Amino acid sequence: MEARRLLVLDSYFDAVGVHALRFALDYSQVYEIRLLTGQTEDDTGPWHQDLVRRVNMDRLDRLRVDVEWRKLRRRSFPFLHDRFAVVDDALWHFGATVGGGHEGLNAASGPWSAVDARAVEFFNECWKKSLQ
Repeated sequence: MEARRLLVLDSYFDAVGVHALRFALDYSQVYEIRLLTGQTEDDTGPWHQDLVRRVNMDRLDRLRVDVEWRKLRRRSFPFLHDRFAVVDDALWHFGATVGGGHEGLNAASGPWSAVDARAVEFFNECWKKSLQ
C-alpha cells in the first residue's frame, strides 16, 4: 500500500497477473508503474485502461499516474524465464506470474535488495531495448 515504484518484468504476464495487480493498485499511492511483458499497451487495451483507472481512483496526492506498458522482446533477452518485480527498493522473484496469481503450484522469493542486485539498472536496460 505504501509502495511508490512498481517495475514488472514478466514476459508471460497476462489476465491472471493483471487480476492480481489490479486489486493491489486499488489501495496504492504508487506513482511509477512500468510493465515489461509479452504484450504491449496496444495488445492489452482494456487491461491497461483498468489499471490506469484503478491507480488513479482514490489517490490522496491527486496526481495523475500512468501505467507504462512495453513489450519485452524475447530475442533480446532469451535467457529470461522467471518473472521479477521491483517494489521500491525490493526485488521479488516469481516462478510463475508476478503477484502469485497462477493457479498451479509455484514459488516466490524475496524481498532481495534491488540495489545490490542492480535490478533497476537491468530493468532500465530492458526498457530501453524494448524500443529497438
